[in-house]
Amino acid sequence: MSKNFLKIISAAIMFLSVSLCSVTVTKAEPEFDINARAGLLMEYETGTILYEKNIDQPLPIASVTKIMSLCLIFDEVEQGTLKLDDKVTVSEYAANIGGSHVFTDAHWQYPASELIKSIIIASANDACIAMAEHLAGNEETFVARMNKKAQELGMNNTTFVNCTGLPVEGHLSTARDVAIMSRELLGHKDYFKWSSTWMDEITHKDGRVTGLTNTNKLVRFYDGCDGVKTGYTDEAKHCLSASASRNGTRMISVILGGETSQKRFDDARTLLNYGFANFTTVKLVNKDDVIEQQPAVKNGMDKVMSVHPAWNVTAVLRKGEEKLIEKEIVLPSEIAAPIQAGQKVGEIIIRKDGTEMMRVDLVADRDYKDAKLWDILKRIISLW
Repeated sequence: MSKNFLKIISAAIMFLSVSLCSVTVTKAEPEFDINARAGLLMEYETGTILYEKNIDQPLPIASVTKIMSLCLIFDEVEQGTLKLDDKVTVSEYAANIGGSHVFTDAHWQYPASELIKSIIIASANDACIAMAEHLAGNEETFVARMNKKAQELGMNNTTFVNCTGLPVEGHLSTARDVAIMSRELLGHKDYFKWSSTWMDEITHKDGRVTGLTNTNKLVRFYDGCDGVKTGYTDEAKHCLSASASRNGTRMISVILGGETSQKRFDDARTLLNYGFANFTTVKLVNKDDVIEQQPAVKNGMDKVMSVHPAWNVTAVLRKGEEKLIEKEIVLPSEIAAPIQAGQKVGEIIIRKDGTEMMRVDLVADRDYKDAKLWDILKRIISLW
């Protein structure tokens, strides 16, 4: 069995363990409901769902679609295939698209950063299509990439037909899938350059200026909100994915099919308030921490060895449950050389109120070689 395969399996086990741990600790039914057709509250670090309503019901999501468009754009930025100062030509088709737009000039070149800013702040359809054409040649090919990315992320109930969210048959997603792609987008640090901007502007070729106002009112009126995306069509009604961070805990609230614009923001605020009032994100284990306890190395070149956790463990806990967490380090007093870097030598047992939640491997920080005869003789001589 290859080392890469073992790493993949270990990572999968780690993810499942953390997710199950979080759900086991925090799952509870809130004593309220929202007005929208569907909604969800997710803790960002672990993906734990804290509230749900019709989260797997396929629905139109309007411009919330652009979250996936932005995911692909920032993928290109991180890969180095797109630079924020690259010039992007706006086609006739993009400049004349309907819906929300920033009145770009056809055949004019804009810096990619200006178009990205216009998508994030003003939900600009013209800017979105221009970026899609720049990256993939045409919107259809870009949309195929969107659907491929959705499948890779496990968005099993989503089908994109365009990159903007303009009304078209078969263009559907779910509250769960919107949360998944929102979580993906929030992992791109460049996104935050504009996500919480309230007002800005874009300048066109003749000096004409279009003002930009953030469609997500929560970035101004809700403490800690710094994204993600609004959407509206007659079919989809009022939609929103909103993310906020407070005291090291980040929440994602998804609202689909709100009756009015204000009601979607009210629903999102209700979910975020519930999350921040009742839950906290706690890092139970940090893989970069060196364990103080140092086992002796039997027949080795070194007298003792250093160990650390094999992975991080983060959990969502109800506030006040942190004091119920106990961690037991299980390590032998002596381990025989040779020992390979990353070799499991012990474990951490994590318990909540006496009940075991999970175990985390403790591994060697580096190779520890066995001592040869000459090494042993030198050690004996040095003691004389």
